[in-house]
Amino acid sequence: MGKPRKPTEFEIEDIKAWLKFGREMRQQSPDTLDKAANTFITVSTSLASVYATAFTVLNLLEKEGAPLWMAALSIVLWAATVILFVRVISPREYKYELDDVEQMKQFVAEASKTKYHRLTWALAMLIIAFTFSMFVLVGGSVFAGGTPVQLVISPENQANFQSLGLSIDQKGWTTQPLTLIKSDDKYYQVRLTDGTKINIKRDWIAGVVYPKQ
Repeated sequence: MGKPRKPTEFEIEDIKAWLKFGREMRQQSPDTLDKAANTFITVSTSLASVYATAFTVLNLLEKEGAPLWMAALSIVLWAATVILFVRVISPREYKYELDDVEQMKQFVAEASKTKYHRLTWALAMLIIAFTFSMFVLVGGSVFAGGTPVQLVISPENQANFQSLGLSIDQKGWTTQPLTLIKSDDKYYQVRLTDGTKINIKRDWIAGVVYPKQ
């Protein structure tokens, strides 16, 4: 066997650079991927806060178009999104020899690859959470259910309706515009413009007016 070749000065400097970089990588992740993950954590938490505020302001839990399970699933998706981004920057144990340049290079490549895949999954979850949340907000508002109506009352029942907070037009003895949700032999269930649902006795109602579409 021939005598081992002495590494050049350039090769020595390259080895030193890799060793230094590898030692630093034990305690910190690739900077670019970490910064991207941190940015998306901020974006995700901000979007989740906006969604929660909008959900509350629109009072969607009072509407049949946005049941509780949809709200719960939205929260789960946003939480999963943040967790996935956190996993990108979370530390991971890599075992390698500090003086083995090839292992050091492999470690750097493996760490970057792992973080890249985690970031990709987190971005996919962000898209899913955002899309589903928009569906809940828009669908819950548009498809809340119910039929626009005005109820015709008898003058003697005016006090009963006023006790429920309903205004009455005495010219036609009709209520303010309401949304009829359902009715049975005893009650009409209606929703006010602020989302409040009330039950009105059928005996109090003389008729139902359906506005022209």
